[in-house]
Amino acid sequence: MHHELVSRALAYVSCFSTASLLMTSMAIAAINVGRTPSLCAPHACVAGIVIGKDGQYGALESPAQIDALAAKLWSAKA
Repeated sequence: MHHELVSRALAYVSCFSTASLLMTSMAIAAINVGRTPSLCAPHACVAGIVIGKDGQYGALESPAQIDALAAKLWSAKA
């Protein structure tokens, strides 16, 4: 009987703890929704390179420019 009571109490505490963590994370997510965007707002900043939204590929117009950017990004990653 005593073990059942302790087990049930631990189950309630665990459930309450899980629910409170869920509510806390949802509150934090709700607060972060209204925040202003990062410093790179209208552009994408990757490894110090800013790519504007001029077209489908930004200001990149030829495959050679895309290859050069890809090589620079991969070298920055290594």
